[in-house]
Amino acid sequence: MATPRAGTASWFHQKIVDPLVQILRRGAEPRQLAFSSALGITLGVFPICGMQ
Repeated sequence: MATPRAGTASWFHQKIVDPLVQILRRGAEPRQLAFSSALGITLGVFPICGMQ
C-alpha cells in the first residue's frame, strides 16, 4: 500500500511539474515562465488588488 506522502508527490508532479516541463519544451523561456508563475501566484493570493 502506498503512503500518503507518495500520493502527494505524485499529485504535485502530475499537476505542477509536468505542465511546466511541457511549456518549456514548447519553447517558452524559463524567465517568462518564472514571471508568469510569480504573477499568477501573487494575484491568486491577493485577488482584490485594485479594488476598494
